Amino acid sequence: MDHYFWNATKHAYIDSYESGMKHVSRHANIFAILFGYVGQNRANEIVRSVLRNDRIEPIKTPYFKFWELEALAQIGKYKYVLDEIKSYWGGMLANGATTFWEQFDPTKQGSARYEMYDDKYGKSLCHAWGSSPIYLIGRYLVGLRPTAPGYGTYEINPQLKLLNDFDCTFPLSTSGDKVEMSVHEGTLNITATRPGGVLKLSDRKMTIPANETIELSINENNNWKVKK
Repeated sequence: MDHYFWNATKHAYIDSYESGMKHVSRHANIFAILFGYVGQNRANEIVRSVLRNDRIEPIKTPYFKFWELEALAQIGKYKYVLDEIKSYWGGMLANGATTFWEQFDPTKQGSARYEMYDDKYGKSLCHAWGSSPIYLIGRYLVGLRPTAPGYGTYEINPQLKLLNDFDCTFPLSTSGDKVEMSVHEGTLNITATRPGGVLKLSDRKMTIPANETIELSINENNNWKVKK
């Protein structure tokens, strides 16, 4: 595939080989990262030349904005993901949204904000794909992920340097198991209702016991100690 679609001059995958136009879109390059087709070096090259290139047509729907941010999160661009959530979804809120829209173009004003499919008011203003920040925050910023099917075991690797004080609760099963986590004034608290969890901060790990709150003191370098 690289022989036909990778363009070394554009540092990107093109999506118009037969036409000779050598057109670059975000979509093909996003999926190259998501499907694991490229290694870390080429992924970083794609980020620089495509995903963080304002000259490439931006994604305007929360549906595909999710895939873009998922690709960036997979290769560790957590700060950029958080900034984009604030800018894109926050941009809808700044435009008066009370639910998230099917499409958002920050350059449009007035009634033009609600146009889609050549229909003046054809845009859904409560679209299911708009909820994807919940997943992105939980999976990559709070850092909760399963390490065995059904969260039989799991890991929490929070990006605390990017987050202010917060409280969150995430389900671990359909039977009501959950993990509760909070950070306030440099203190991290975690309570889980099932065993199998591991907390990872910096290069250190500790087991998360079931039905017992662990309380850690966290400094600005993400170093921690158990509070007595």
